[in-house]
Amino acid sequence: MIYVAVVNIVQLRSRLLLLSSDEIALAKAAFRDGKIDPTQGNIMDLGGLVSRKKDFIPAVTRAIKDGFRTRCKSTMRRSVSDVHLSVIDEFEPGEAVSSGEVA
Repeated sequence: MIYVAVVNIVQLRSRLLLLSSDEIALAKAAFRDGKIDPTQGNIMDLGGLVSRKKDFIPAVTRAIKDGFRTRCKSTMRRSVSDVHLSVIDEFEPGEAVSSGEVA
């Protein structure tokens, strides 16, 4: 499983991008207050959780220690990605991005 969290450090809000049913299940177990809006696809709004060290890792670790188990590994399949990362090449590392743009 791979999780991608998009953190808005200006508004101090995060969203978690979820690809598989296993990722959705673990995210629901770890972030019980997280909300998935079905009209936006598999994106979980994590609200004010923004720290990997203080918010994300402890929640996921706790869910796993509490007994979370994924389904059979055979349920994971390769698929075509609809994510376009070409915009990343337009920015230098550490370069600020103005609000409204996605990098």
